[in-house]
Amino acid sequence: MKLIFGDNNEKNYGKDWVTCDWRGADINMYFNKNSKIPLQDNTVQIIYTSHVIEHMRDSVVNELFKEFYRILQPGGVVRIVAPDMEAYIKSYKTETKEKFYVEEYGVGSGRTWEQEVLYCAKKGWCDKKLAEIHNLLCLMMCSYVDKPNDGVLFNKAEVDKKLNELNTDDFIKWVCSHYDDNRPGGHCNGFYPNKVIRMLEQLQFKNCENRKFRESNINEVLTNNNLDLELRKTISFYVEAQK
Repeated sequence: MKLIFGDNNEKNYGKDWVTCDWRGADINMYFNKNSKIPLQDNTVQIIYTSHVIEHMRDSVVNELFKEFYRILQPGGVVRIVAPDMEAYIKSYKTETKEKFYVEEYGVGSGRTWEQEVLYCAKKGWCDKKLAEIHNLLCLMMCSYVDKPNDGVLFNKAEVDKKLNELNTDDFIKWVCSHYDDNRPGGHCNGFYPNKVIRMLEQLQFKNCENRKFRESNINEVLTNNNLDLELRKTISFYVEAQK
């Protein structure tokens, strides 16, 4: 068995793949800290999850990774894909700020992250101030819906001060402390390769590695275009680990 966690059956993943999502999947469930994936121990060969964990708090992601470990067969592989917040923070500190002003955002629109938010603002879906550079950074971690990208407005001086004072993990925590849990559905967290690797290693996963786009021990990642989506590669990191 091979599990797609966090996607439904709209894409054709191919033979042997089982999907798990909150609706429209082979397994329909909303995952929280008390959830159990309804699969037996040591029964899954591969788990693939893309752009899911940034919608969960650290405590929930930790429980999710525990479930991944439980259901994986010995030697089974998990591949985790998510927005790379370390890359966005580094880009924010540069003059060109390519992650915001140059690269395509990753939804297939051809627009940069700034252009995407301005497009939504023009439609009346969100505040135009969200397209200011400091809000673009925080919006990657603290938004109520992916699109129209509605989120929290921050003060630039405070954002820059926190960036200067805090390490990456604490900065992410500070930004995400502004998320309103009564308005779920968007990004409420930030991840980067070493953070995920640390979490996995604490749960006894081995061979935890930061991989590149379509660089994988999973053959289907190399051959199935519905895995490691081309349009997401500018914003994503890829981590693999083994039970």
